[in-house]
Amino acid sequence: MIEKVALTSLTAMLGLGGIFLAWRKARSAVWLAVVGVLAVLPFAITEVTDRYLLSLWAIFLLFGGYLIDTAVFRRGRTSRMGA
Repeated sequence: MIEKVALTSLTAMLGLGGIFLAWRKARSAVWLAVVGVLAVLPFAITEVTDRYLLSLWAIFLLFGGYLIDTAVFRRGRTSRMGA
């Protein structure tokens, strides 16, 4: 049970960080987060199992990957050495 909570919270933190970063750098990517939230919103009140949130977790994983990719490879930054 504790590993499920840890994995879920890590995925949510990375996903929300990626959504925030995408909102700051490439605003055209935020529509995907909005669609993910709208797909899950009707089930948020009547949630019985975690399966109802799978589409949102998929969106979180996409944005989490964007966050990790941007952090590791520092995409979008210009080099000061060449200037």
